[in-house]
Amino acid sequence: MFVLLLLVEAVSVSACNFGDNNWALGCDFPGNDFKNLQIPGEQCGPACVDDARCTHFTWNTYKDGTCWLKEGQASDIICNNDQGFVCGQIVHKNCEPNFGDKNWAFQCDFPGNDIRNVKVEASECGQACSDDARCTHFAWNKDDGCWLKGTKKLFTDAVCTRNPSDICGCVRGCDEGLDTLKDCKPKFGDKSWALRCEFPGEGFKTVQVPASGCGPTCLWDTRCTHFSWTSANNGSCVLKSGRIAFSDAICTKDFDTVCGCERNCSRGWGATSTTQKSEVLLQVNTPVLTDSECNATVRSTTYHKDKMLCAAAEDKSICRGDSGGPLMIQVDEKWTIFGVAIASGGTGDECGTGLPSIYTRVDHYYNWIENILYGRIGR
Repeated sequence: MFVLLLLVEAVSVSACNFGDNNWALGCDFPGNDFKNLQIPGEQCGPACVDDARCTHFTWNTYKDGTCWLKEGQASDIICNNDQGFVCGQIVHKNCEPNFGDKNWAFQCDFPGNDIRNVKVEASECGQACSDDARCTHFAWNKDDGCWLKGTKKLFTDAVCTRNPSDICGCVRGCDEGLDTLKDCKPKFGDKSWALRCEFPGEGFKTVQVPASGCGPTCLWDTRCTHFSWTSANNGSCVLKSGRIAFSDAICTKDFDTVCGCERNCSRGWGATSTTQKSEVLLQVNTPVLTDSECNATVRSTTYHKDKMLCAAAEDKSICRGDSGGPLMIQVDEKWTIFGVAIASGGTGDECGTGLPSIYTRVDHYYNWIENILYGRIGR
């Protein structure tokens, strides 16, 4: 159902003042025209309503009156104080702000719960909210600037507004519903990091750096195996150490978080328990052991240091079905395959027993690989 847009007699109204209407005098929505009609001003709103493509419009005195029908997301409104211009938009009574995969949207508001007002640009409003520990969500409009708001909210609590330049968003605590996060798994893909996630647990050090600097900061500190980053305090990188699996990462409600693993991360589709196979690519952080450490726990007749290497963590390892998977180590910001899994740590159906998993050394077969791939002898 639509709210009809009607043009009324020109009265003393300030430019771009929508008031309780969904149209205003002295304004324009530039661009996005798909059709124009030479009709009186009072017919422009209904003409937009009657056309399924039309989302907003501008009417001006060009050619004795032209109605410009427009489609898509309305551009930023321009106030020109020319009473010969009228602009407006279709407002659906069942409108819902479109957040998509972002934590903000255009043409929306979170009513009430204001903490304070900050005079900043629209692009700075979310950061202003992040910097205030009390702020959970925000709304920005061209008249008032940025409203910082604080209380638990759902994204579905946002309401549509008439002005397409309005912005609202969530920084922390805006539940999408427990069911949404309950089954959520961070998406690492083929990277060592993911968005909107964290590794639970305390860190040994916090460094104020941008998100892009958190991974390198972890690499520079030999104690660091994994990290979590948040936008708090203009960017906080929490360095962490210890045994961790990529599957230990959890989704967060804060869209600005990042988590990642930087050292000795194995991947595979093998079993995650004695009975269950994984349907997604998993990763695990397993420190590489020295040859003497391997020989101490693996039979000498099985382990050959010139052809093999081993890695182990107390309670995590590759498992049945992971044979052929890579052991990757990051060197100079590039992930390099150092080993190929041939035996998991454990006996029978047991996994994650603390016994080393064995990998074939890729460098031992470098010349053979070069010859097979390129018909030449390598180094």
